[in-house]
Amino acid sequence: MLLTSSGVRRQEEVGARLVLHHDAVRDCARPGLTKVYKDNSPTSLIVVGLLNVASVGLLHYMALVELLAADFMGPKLQGSVWLQLAGFLTILLGTGSMSMAK
Repeated sequence: MLLTSSGVRRQEEVGARLVLHHDAVRDCARPGLTKVYKDNSPTSLIVVGLLNVASVGLLHYMALVELLAADFMGPKLQGSVWLQLAGFLTILLGTGSMSMAK
């Protein structure tokens, strides 16, 4: 464990700074947003829904990249261009068929 001169790990220090910055931005934005934002208005429900969809899409993309990175970065696939092309084609066919499955 690497410690800074103050005895706090560097990652924890950076994390604490990000949290404090986030809290300051949130506290500055709260008074203006509470006057304008209505919980049950159609616009706010649509905005919240779109933000939720965007975050879920990013999480799915990150999970897919993590799963595929181990396969595509292996020595067997890195050594053969033919296997890389076959792997990419298989992924495209799989994602295409899943998107049309409904």
